[in-house]
Amino acid sequence: MKNIKLLIGSLLFISLTMTSCGGDTIQSDAKKMAELHCESMSLMEKVIAGDEDAMLDIEKLGEKAGGFEKEIKGKYTEKSEQEAFAKAFAKEIEKCN
Repeated sequence: MKNIKLLIGSLLFISLTMTSCGGDTIQSDAKKMAELHCESMSLMEKVIAGDEDAMLDIEKLGEKAGGFEKEIKGKYTEKSEQEAFAKAFAKEIEKCN
């Protein structure tokens, strides 16, 4: 249970830090980040429901999201780019099922 809480906290941290990132392919990057976020939320619901297989999927997704987070932070360094990314991400996140 402690591992689940730590993993969920880590994924939430990654998701929240992504909203502060933000260029040329801002829309597509925001869409990809939103898809990762939505997938993580879906997997967290499965983990909470007791699906042990979802834990492995969450770990894999966390690694993928962490790598993408680093890419985004390096790509959008200007404040205007970060703000544009945050707006695009917020719009895309509304599409979560």
